[in-house]
Amino acid sequence: MGVTLVDLTRLYSFTVRQAILAILVSNALGYLLGALTSALVLHTWNRIFNRQILLSGVSALIAVTSLLTPHLPSSSSTSWAFITGAMFLNGMGGGAWDACHTAFLVDMWPEVGANGPILQANQFFYSAGATVSPLLASSFIFGELNEILSVDKNVFVKLTPELRQKFLSVPFAVNGAVQFVGKFLSKIFNTKNFTIF
Repeated sequence: MGVTLVDLTRLYSFTVRQAILAILVSNALGYLLGALTSALVLHTWNRIFNRQILLSGVSALIAVTSLLTPHLPSSSSTSWAFITGAMFLNGMGGGAWDACHTAFLVDMWPEVGANGPILQANQFFYSAGATVSPLLASSFIFGELNEILSVDKNVFVKLTPELRQKFLSVPFAVNGAVQFVGKFLSKIFNTKNFTIF
């Protein structure tokens, strides 16, 4: 979300302050609530809630909110409420995902010292994705620009909210698709015979 913040402010006609509140703060609050709620749910009601189903659900929540972010209503007076709600739910899914999958990895490798490399690999891939994703998204964001040079290099084109939405749809769709595909791959490559109950 961070690298697309300026384009999202232009898409939704926000000030930078409104965008920070609507996108970053609501996402962080959702993350906090999602991490705390999922930890409480798993520790108090672990016989009722299957961790794998909870992980699949929060991954779907992240994917759907990511896919919908550039397509939320941008011209209405309720656009701030829509984007704030979507970012809160996205953060809630992210917090629940981090809390659940870390506990899941520790439970899968309970031997002392066996789960350290797995948890380090998890953080390594997170940091690799956080490093590479702005580089990949840079082709689809324009920042403070008001116009761009067209494909034929002869005409300047005004960057309208509709054009920004078209370009922002690509990185958000890729993020949502990765969330969905990641769930299927984790089911395919799960080599441990592990049950929750």
